[in-house]
Amino acid sequence: MPHVAASRPNITVVPEPVTAGDLLTVRFECDGHETSAAATVSAPELPATLDLTRTGGPGAHTASGQVPHDWAGGTGSVTVTCDYDGYELTDTADFGLVAAPPTTTTAAPTTTTAPTTTTAALPASPPPSAGTLDVSVVSLQPEGTTELVATGYQPGTDVRFVIYSEPVLLGSAVVGPDGVARLLATLPAGLPLGEHTVVSLGLAPEGTERVLSQSVTVADAAPAPATLARTGSASAQLTLLGTLLVAAGVLVLAAHRRRFAPS
Repeated sequence: MPHVAASRPNITVVPEPVTAGDLLTVRFECDGHETSAAATVSAPELPATLDLTRTGGPGAHTASGQVPHDWAGGTGSVTVTCDYDGYELTDTADFGLVAAPPTTTTAAPTTTTAPTTTTAALPASPPPSAGTLDVSVVSLQPEGTTELVATGYQPGTDVRFVIYSEPVLLGSAVVGPDGVARLLATLPAGLPLGEHTVVSLGLAPEGTERVLSQSVTVADAAPAPATLARTGSASAQLTLLGTLLVAAGVLVLAAHRRRFAPS
């Protein structure tokens, strides 16, 4: 004949109350003659139950398990069973259930990089060009002025304008919303005469380096107009005057001879 327990299990729930997401521990006692024991936890308005992992026995048992994070607050219920060769003796106990606090997701801070003027060293020689830099005047005198227009750059960034052979920074300009940077540049004093290359250095819209270039010529000012024509005109006048004087002298001499010739 199966053993019949004299009393129902004594149940203790730890902690009390329990917060959803935390570990729940149930301690209960059978009379020491049980063949098996189990504990199950349920919560209001949720169809699922939580089977606890049991240790200990016979007699005193401990069962524990993680309460699901999404279980709502209210009152939970634990049911324990002591089995005596097919005869089950069960008991229940209620416990407080606290909903888990809302999970706060901390977004990574967004860093906005303001446009800055780069201070990177100038390349020693003109980098490979992706196109032609628009230069309003390509034949200039020393310290002459020309407008430089660079297109296809990332809005809000800086574009540097440099003249080679020896790299000299002409200035920089911020790229407008249309991707264009403009600079009214003046050639530096002492720039050697001859062929030079003006380049624009900056960033393309996708963030890669973008370079445009254009050849310019630096030449001395044009020489003053020649005065040879005026000098030639004065010489001709003097020659004519001399010829007239000689002719006049000849006429005077001839008249004088006629006057004093013997009759």
